[in-house]
Amino acid sequence: MEGCYNFNQKERGIALLIHNEYFLQSSGYQDRRGDDRDYKRMKKIFKRMGFKVCSFRDQTAKEMSRIADEVAGMDKEHSQSDCFVCVVASHGVEAQKDTGVHSRSHDREHMIVGVDGKEMSTSDFVEKFDVENCEGLQGKPKFFFIQACRIED
Repeated sequence: MEGCYNFNQKERGIALLIHNEYFLQSSGYQDRRGDDRDYKRMKKIFKRMGFKVCSFRDQTAKEMSRIADEVAGMDKEHSQSDCFVCVVASHGVEAQKDTGVHSRSHDREHMIVGVDGKEMSTSDFVEKFDVENCEGLQGKPKFFFIQACRIED
């Protein structure tokens, strides 16, 4: 059928889960108590759906970036799969976007907070799985579920 994705590949795909529950005291963020239940449920659901689950707990911003790079680089797995799913659960902030130019607009950017209190932009994270960075997912659906508040800094 035209306009539909091919879900007849060898594998369903990778489900990347990053859940930050316990934050370093120096981060200035409180723990996200109760996330453990969500994490376990997500892991179980995606395994039942046939995904290869790559799960990580309590990561710094730098570690989240490294993990995304590693998973995006799994071209062999991606090229043999139907799709890609990513769930990130952490604290978040909405920060002024640095455009490098003076403008009247007030562009804001959503940031994901690591357990160290450092931030990574949501767009930088998602871009790690675009065609330029993850050729194996070209033409395949990519689902991103990001549960991170948008508190203004």
